[in-house]
Amino acid sequence: MVEPPALYIDLDNVIVGDLSPLMNFQHDFAMLRNFNRPAYPSSCVMWFGKPAPSVVYEKFAANPQHWMDYHEKVRDGPYLGDQAFIWDALGRNVPFIDIPRRVIASYRKDVMARFGGRLPDETIMVAFGGSFKPSTVRHSWLKRAWA
Repeated sequence: MVEPPALYIDLDNVIVGDLSPLMNFQHDFAMLRNFNRPAYPSSCVMWFGKPAPSVVYEKFAANPQHWMDYHEKVRDGPYLGDQAFIWDALGRNVPFIDIPRRVIASYRKDVMARFGGRLPDETIMVAFGGSFKPSTVRHSWLKRAWA
C-alpha cells in the first residue's frame, strides 16, 4: 500500500519533466480537470493527500457490474468511465488539480493542436488518450522520455 501523499498517474501519460509542482496540493483528494470538458474530472492524474476515500471502494465493491455498465454509457452529461464513477461516488464534490494546460498537456488537444507537436518548456507531463498512445506516435521528445 502506498502511503500519502501520493500522486496517481495513468500508464498512458508520459513524464517529461520534474513532478515537484504536483506534490503540494492542499486537498485530501483531487483530480485533474478533463481536457475536453473542463467542468468534469479526469482520472489520468489524481492527488491523494490522505488515504483514498473509502466510500469509492465500498460503493464499487457492493455492485461492480452495475457501476461498470452504468458508467460505460454517457450519463448526465458528456462523461463516463472510472472518473465518472469516482466523481459520483464522492457526490461530485472533488477539487480539481488546477494547473496550466502547458504544464500537463493533452497530446491531442495541446501538443498536436496547439503546439504543432512541440512541447512548451514548462510541460512536465503529456496525457495520451483515445486512439493516441505513446507507442503509436513519434517525436524526439517522446523518444527521450519514454523508452
